[in-house]
Amino acid sequence: MTHLMLSNPSTELRYVRVCFAGESTEPWMTLYEIDATGWVRRHVQVHADGCRFSPEDILMCSPVNTESMLTHPSAEIIEKDMFELLWSELEPDRDFLLRVPNPELMWEGQTKLGGERLRLMWNADGIAVGGWTPVPGFESLFVHGSADDARRVCSAVFIDRPIRWQAMTDLVAA
Repeated sequence: MTHLMLSNPSTELRYVRVCFAGESTEPWMTLYEIDATGWVRRHVQVHADGCRFSPEDILMCSPVNTESMLTHPSAEIIEKDMFELLWSELEPDRDFLLRVPNPELMWEGQTKLGGERLRLMWNADGIAVGGWTPVPGFESLFVHGSADDARRVCSAVFIDRPIRWQAMTDLVAA
């Protein structure tokens, strides 16, 4: 297994693949997209019985130590193109898509976190406009707010907080 080093790991995303040959209940491949500060943006575990996307213990707690992760003999840096190819093959199995009325259309939603309601946008094209921040772990989900709000929404999504969706008829930049 080759360990590639990025030209400037302090500013680039890292794509890590970890492969195991273990029991049928253990993941046999795990993919990570990790930002420069160590936060996992996208994550999937491939098991014999299917895929598990972004478990909350990975995305909710704290940044990961990428350098330490790469010392494991089963971990390797992969190119972005390889990550995107694998992700595109696995993403249709994502359970969250069942929570969006029609993932091919644009939707606006609300979720309640504590005493606050946050506005969400689903855009299958992955395009956001002013005031909308991408939610880590998703190419098409955005929150109307800050990066901290996006992290909170990411955490809430994986503990199945209710989202009330409505068709998005007019996109207004804030």
